[in-house]
This record gives sequence, structure tokens and C-alpha cells, in this order.
Amino acid sequence: MTADAAATSFVRALCWDLGDTLFREDTERKDPDETTRWVEWVPGVEAVFTDLAAADVPMAIVSDQTLVGATRALACLGLSTDQFASVVISDEIDSCKPAADMFTTALAELGVAPAHALMIGNHYERDVVGAHDVGMPAVWFRWNEAYPHAIDTGLADYVVTDAAGLRASVRHWLTGGH
Repeated sequence: MTADAAATSFVRALCWDLGDTLFREDTERKDPDETTRWVEWVPGVEAVFTDLAAADVPMAIVSDQTLVGATRALACLGLSTDQFASVVISDEIDSCKPAADMFTTALAELGVAPAHALMIGNHYERDVVGAHDVGMPAVWFRWNEAYPHAIDTGLADYVVTDAAGLRASVRHWLTGGH
């Protein structure tokens, strides 16, 4: 292993879903052409995200939507795609979660092994199961009841219901916890 490979093998990265993970889907407002024009942060997540960005934690977006929708949603949050090392959008790669290529594309662009990237998402089957199937740990962020039918089958490494729990879980994972 080269020195560069050894240095990057311990980098840990975060992969974020967008809807009901970074932004509240119930605040989304669209134009008649279905273009996103307004969204709001999930309560408390802006502070978690800002702290992680300030700590230079590599991050990716892994989301089922259009690039225009994702770009506009991020802009509403005061973010841009340039702030992410990878932006994997289902419409752009002609796939959707839980398909492995959604996750493996982000991993390749982040330059990390699956075990070194934590998926954060609100949809158990798409985010948690999809991540697990490629060897990634995952946070199931159940801050609302958007998917009340989802059943925890024990694949989530962390199950959290608010931003404080998200912050604690991500910190634990980033410092080597499991």
C-alpha cells in the first residue's frame, strides 16, 4: 500500500439523502413545471451539517430525484453541489436507491471504502438496506412518520429521531465507533 493509499484509507465520509433528511419534504414548494422553488431544513440539521462541513468531513449527496430539483433544494438551504465531493442523483445515472450503483458511484467519487462512508437517510429500504447491501454503515433518521410502515430489521447501525441523536451518532461513528 502506498503512503497516499494508507493516508486515505482512514478517511471517513458521509453520504446524505436529501428529502426528509436535509430538507423537510412538507415544506417543498414547486412551480407548475414541478421545479423546486422552496424547502426548509429538517429541524436542527442545519447546525449538524454546518459543524461537519467546518470540520472538513468529506460529504456526498445520494438522492432519488432530478439534478435540477436537487440543485434548487440545496440552494434553498444555502448550499451548492460544489460543497459536496460527490452528488449522485438517480435521474443522472438512470438508477435509484436501493440499487448498488447509487452508493458505489458515491464511494468511488469520495475515494473511500464502503466501511468508511456512513449513509444518512430517512427511508429504511432505500437508504439503510441499500447502504447495507454494499457494505456501508447507515443512520436511519426517523425524525417524522413519513414512512410509518417501515420495519427495522436490524440493519441500521444507528436509529435516531432528532438532530441531537443524529449529531451524537455521526460523532460516534466518525471517531471510530460502530
